[in-house]
Amino acid sequence: MDSDLPRKILKVLYDGYDKNPTGVITTWQLAKIMNLPEKEVQGGLIYLKEKELIKSFFDDEHEWVQKINAKGIDEFQKEHHSELSSNDETSLDLPILKDDFEDGLRVFISHKFVKDDQQLALTFQNLLLENRINGYLAERKREYEKSIDEKIKNKINDSDYLVALITKNGLSSPSVHQEIGYAIGTKTPVIVMVEGDLEVGVLIKPKEKEFFTRINFKEKCNNVLSHVIENGKKKESPHRDFLRENVYPELYDKMMKIHENPDKFKTITTNPWKELPPSQKLKVEDDLKELFEQFTKELGNWQIALSRAQQSITINQTKLGEIIRQAFELVSLTDAYGNIILDSRSSMSTKNWIDTFKFIIFDESIPDENILYEKLLTFAGKSNNGHQGWLQDWKRSKPELYVYLHAKLANLRNAIKIESLSEDLQKEKKNMDIIVEKIIKILQERI
Repeated sequence: MDSDLPRKILKVLYDGYDKNPTGVITTWQLAKIMNLPEKEVQGGLIYLKEKELIKSFFDDEHEWVQKINAKGIDEFQKEHHSELSSNDETSLDLPILKDDFEDGLRVFISHKFVKDDQQLALTFQNLLLENRINGYLAERKREYEKSIDEKIKNKINDSDYLVALITKNGLSSPSVHQEIGYAIGTKTPVIVMVEGDLEVGVLIKPKEKEFFTRINFKEKCNNVLSHVIENGKKKESPHRDFLRENVYPELYDKMMKIHENPDKFKTITTNPWKELPPSQKLKVEDDLKELFEQFTKELGNWQIALSRAQQSITINQTKLGEIIRQAFELVSLTDAYGNIILDSRSSMSTKNWIDTFKFIIFDESIPDENILYEKLLTFAGKSNNGHQGWLQDWKRSKPELYVYLHAKLANLRNAIKIESLSEDLQKEKKNMDIIVEKIIKILQERI
């Protein structure tokens, strides 16, 4: 694969997003636009998906489509800006930034207005934005009704941190030193990033410092980012009391109900975030908003994986029925028509039996026949379908049936080639569990 192909694909997707933010593009359309073989384009798309720069999914017409996501947009813009010259003392004409994460962390980035330093500031701002932190660059916010002095002071007052970039260019910058001084006066935490071994002034010396070079600047930015995230906000959200009393307890109870439900992965789970009134969503703190948005995304992925598994089972019911029938035949529990004998007066087709217990018999975590019996019995009891009685009768009169059934589970999965489906399901289960536990932990801390 051409090493430059992913970047070219990302540019096409970015251009498409620029024209129509809600639009998507199929693989074959992308190949046609780029005048490349579809298989070659698929390789580039797989790489971009692994890097989480695009979103891929089946549309309503069952075609595989993709679109650039927020991370992909940031990556493309970052590369685009890095191509600009940084060898002179003129400033960059940066596009206006409209994104604003309400109630999120706010970092004022102080720097000299020359290309070289702006490139560094832009790199740091993009890193902050990737982590849903507001990074303020004065040249990317137009507030014509305010004087520059007023604008800067207001933004420092509103910020949780001021990060100053002290470079060879910026060491003598009056504005950078004034901004640091004003931040200290307002008790805004100051972090100073110093290029090389530059000597800094008396005002800066006691402050938190991170030394960098042009080569390791991104790595050092990550250190500052970790410090900011770890130490959190300078000021609490103005809505914290309201949220603690009126919103978080109910969200916590609902998320705990999902977490403790043993059958949450066998049915479509409700989404407490979608049930929350819009006026309350606006007040929820930004880190929780982000987690609930991730939960909503993972819930959608889970529903897709679950639907794929159910569709595959439905399509292959006859084949699966033949496999499961063999276990019942070994203990003489089939009638002349091949149906499963439930008791002296009733029977059930193998297709229906598969459909009834599909969430149990395709569970790869069942280690033996005893756990299989317990899961079947528990599921029947919760479903209130009257099947508990004959499951118990079989356990008493034909206990070997569960040995034979357990032995057939692998055959059932192989019959519909469910390995890849199982991997999808297991991956989404893990993702869902992680995000639910994160939300619960934060809600516990804030109630």
